[in-house]
Formats: sequence, structure tokens, C-alpha cells
Amino acid sequence: MANTLYILLPSKAAAHDAPDWATLVRPFALVSAEGKIVQQGSETLSALKQFAVNANQVALLLAASDVSLISIKVPPMSHAKLKLALPNLIEDQLLGDPADAILLASPVEQGVTTVAVVEKAWMQAVYQKVLVLGAKKLSAFATSLALKPLAHAAVALVDESDLSLELAICAIDKSARGVSINAMQLTLTAWRSPPRQMKVQNYKN
Repeated sequence: MANTLYILLPSKAAAHDAPDWATLVRPFALVSAEGKIVQQGSETLSALKQFAVNANQVALLLAASDVSLISIKVPPMSHAKLKLALPNLIEDQLLGDPADAILLASPVEQGVTTVAVVEKAWMQAVYQKVLVLGAKKLSAFATSLALKPLAHAAVALVDESDLSLELAICAIDKSARGVSINAMQLTLTAWRSPPRQMKVQNYKN
């Protein structure tokens, strides 16, 4: 069956605070090719193997705070040349070395592309952990890009655990933001509420 298993990963900051983040219970959703939710809930990575091995692919939803989205103007060029030019095009907007990041550009529209930037070391660590799933195919997306804004309002997803509070926001103009707040920073009781399960809108790949 051509199902896709979506798994909401913890942020890099939350994973750093956990002895072994692979043992954390994470929200998931198994979605059919028609965009219908077959099953959803929260499980550890090892427990999700039963779904992953039978799914067509596994899609990892990265915390919005771990993915920087940078919009840049680019001159006319082929996709291959753009891929090679990306490190130089966004170098001034990064705090670190582009060589330490994975860069992925969206299709160019009206001379503008949006570049997703994620730390290479974090993605390598994620890959090593998710090998336990035995997935046929792996892909990764920023959680904020999985949200669909409303006509007159932004949409936010809140993922709260004992380690952190993760917030992903998609604004009306489709710009995306994310923030991670660790447990030590959660001092205001107004932020405290029961854990939320991930809700996935009907969606086709």
C-alpha cells in the first residue's frame, strides 16, 4: 500500500537535552496516497518500524527552529548551476560556514528562490537514528512548510514535551518561522498545557 509515514522529530536543542532522543515518544501519522489519515498517535522510533517497513516512504518533519529559510534573488541559470552557486549566494546571510550545512533551493519564481538551510551534522545524526525504521525511502521537510496558511490568519503548530516547547508558524504571506524553548525556559504557567498530538491535514504528495 502506497502510504507515507510522517514523523515529527524533536528539535536539535531538545535532542541535545535527552540521554537518547530516539527513545522519546514522537507524534506520527500514516497517510494514504489519497491523503487520508490511516493511523496517528505517538510512538518511539523503534515502535514505528512496524509502519515504516510497509510504507512507501518515511517523511521526517524537522523542527522549524532547525531549518533556516532564506529568500534570495538569483540571475537566470540552470538548476545545476544554481546548486553549485548556492554557498556563495547565501554565505553573507549565514552565521557559519556553508560547507557545514545542507542547502536546498526551491524552484525559481520571478527571479527569487527560497533556500532551506539545515546543519549537516544534525541531519547525519538524524539519519543514523532513523536507520532503525528500515524505511524504503526517506525524505525530510521543515515542519513550518507543511502548514497551510489561512486567507486572513497565520497557522501555528505547537509541539510540547517534557524537554521543550516547539513552535512552527506559517504566515499569511507563506513565510515560515520556528522557535524552540527548552524546559528551563518554560517558566510561565500560561505556556503549560497537556501535550498535543500532531494533526495532519488531508494532503497529497
